Amino acid sequence: GLALVFAFVGTGFFINNFGLVFCLVCFPISLAFVVFYVWTNPSIYVLFYSMVIIKGLSYALNNPCKEILYIPTTKDVKFKAKSWIDMFGGRAAKSAGSMINAQLKTAAALGAYTGPINLTIIGVWISVALYTGRTNQKMVQEETVLGAEPKAPPSPLSNLV
Repeated sequence: GLALVFAFVGTGFFINNFGLVFCLVCFPISLAFVVFYVWTNPSIYVLFYSMVIIKGLSYALNNPCKEILYIPTTKDVKFKAKSWIDMFGGRAAKSAGSMINAQLKTAAALGAYTGPINLTIIGVWISVALYTGRTNQKMVQEETVLGAEPKAPPSPLSNLV
């Protein structure tokens, strides 16, 4: 429900009015608030509603913004990068999260340490989102296409013809 309402009302509005960089950073910042709230108020109900909020924002805001990042790329680059990110990147992140959870063997340890660990990861994510968004913005302004053949400079002989 949240994703559907946001998709119809909010995604285009946010991207058009606030820009891609803001929207790319908005999701991890929202996630940080949710993580902090869950960390300070641990209960099954808080976890349930947090997952609804996270999934809704992911589908409605984060995923469209990630797709927009592929616009200044060739189809070949998009295919290769997207395949690698979806297959390797997603699975590596899930694996890393599972390894962290496995090291924190008790519920008390999970409750005490996952909040700070997640907030640290989100801090790095915000930095990467800022860099990626600004780089994308610059490429779009300069009409640079990642993976495109560089334009050849005009031949000195072309002036003679």
